[in-house]
Amino acid sequence: MKELYPELIDYIFEYCSQYCSDSEVKAREYHLGFMYTLPMLVNFQAEVYHDGIVRLSLMREDIPITKRIRAGFMVNTDKEFMVDLRYIINRNMGIRTHYDSDMGFGVGLTLNY
Repeated sequence: MKELYPELIDYIFEYCSQYCSDSEVKAREYHLGFMYTLPMLVNFQAEVYHDGIVRLSLMREDIPITKRIRAGFMVNTDKEFMVDLRYIINRNMGIRTHYDSDMGFGVGLTLNY
């Protein structure tokens, strides 16, 4: 199929997955969705869960602010959001700060290989 529609496969990603907890199956969740790349490399994702809930989200990573600073964001219809900033120290290392509406602030070291 990739040979017939390469641009379609590159821009639309369909998936169906199942989530299970560690060793005991406490809850199963099925969903079907797609991801589409909008202009300016913003990803739009739509999902429909097995109980009829629809979730929409927008996400963009690696937005160049300056030569060494990158930013990212994510928002969705569950009223969740995320923003991050990264400072590139050198080719293989960087510092990242992150705010998530569920988990709060975080700081970390990024290693690229």
